[in-house]
Amino acid sequence: MRATIWPAAADRPVVLTHSRHYGFSKQLGQQAVVVPPVSTGLFGIDDIAEDGAPALAATYEVVTGLFQAFGQPEALQVSREGALRMRYWRNGRADLERWAARVGVELSQKTVG
Repeated sequence: MRATIWPAAADRPVVLTHSRHYGFSKQLGQQAVVVPPVSTGLFGIDDIAEDGAPALAATYEVVTGLFQAFGQPEALQVSREGALRMRYWRNGRADLERWAARVGVELSQKTVG
């Protein structure tokens, strides 16, 4: 799997933000990106073909590679084990909880750091 963020250029730098606190954006990581970051991962087709923890664990790996391009150590919303870190989700929580129950994904209250 390969993921990138595009466009990113010297005249169009990209920053990583979140808006968990009252809708105001806050920058994550330490830097703006001017070259499109690329993250790759190799996964078994069965792990990413269906909803569940294996697909979220694959998502974590690829998205963490993108987060690191901005100086952020890892993805916040999902864990390496394929759980949803609910403290980092602001919108759609009820939908996420229903989906997680349906596909057997753990809902974690743990934070990063």
